[in-house]
Amino acid sequence: EGLLVPPLPQRLNYLHWVEDLLAGDFEVAMKAPREVRIPAEAKGIDVGVGANCIFPILGARLHPGWRFIGSDIDPVALTAAAATVARNGLNESIELRQVDPAAGVLASALRPEDGQIDFCMCNPPFFATDAQCHAAAHYRACAGNAGEMVCPGGEEAFARRIVNDSAVLQGRVRWYTCMLGHKASLKSCVAAARAAGAKSMRTTRFFQGRNVRYGVAWSFLPFDIPQVSKRFTTNATGEVLLAMLRTRASQLEHLGAGDAHLPPAITFAVHGGALPSGS
Repeated sequence: EGLLVPPLPQRLNYLHWVEDLLAGDFEVAMKAPREVRIPAEAKGIDVGVGANCIFPILGARLHPGWRFIGSDIDPVALTAAAATVARNGLNESIELRQVDPAAGVLASALRPEDGQIDFCMCNPPFFATDAQCHAAAHYRACAGNAGEMVCPGGEEAFARRIVNDSAVLQGRVRWYTCMLGHKASLKSCVAAARAAGAKSMRTTRFFQGRNVRYGVAWSFLPFDIPQVSKRFTTNATGEVLLAMLRTRASQLEHLGAGDAHLPPAITFAVHGGALPSGS
């Protein structure tokens, strides 16, 4: 009670985008959404996992071979998350860690034995002040405490902290990603990642009803479109790029129409009920 209850469809859209990043541009561009080969095994980290642990649980339900680290600064949220993970039988797939933000919001969550991480996910605290938080319509709709929804500087400052950590971690994480609420935050994060030396950048928009969120991903590893047949003689021909745009537009239409790949039912311990996958 009193903790954030996130809307599922928008989070699922973000997770599907991460699937696309791991599958690769060429795979996504040239195949129908349900034919894209998504890696059966992957390791990800959710920065600011929250009480409902939504990204790791969705990911582990969709892909049993995926493993997640969920980090947070709030012990109350982590206790609730641990109960939800256990209730869903996902203790082998999800590990929760309390972190010290002063040591880096991402860097402090990783340990040497973790090895390379395939992706980082984060939906940063949206507001810069308590006053902004309490005045917002979606605060009243989603509830949540100030620690989950407010941080100094808002989401833009939080995303920059992840960029700062990524500049140190470099290729330790293949893809660093964030879901942001303001277009200005997206532009700021892109600029910061480029300044930090990122070699690959991706951005997108998530449409859910009247709400729009922005996705940003960056990597310190090069991810070019591979030359896989004689039809494509360069790494990025106009035909390939056009196919990407058409396929991406089709996927967004499917997601907006509720045709996203939905996970099995998830049971939330903090609410005591099963949430149908189609909700």
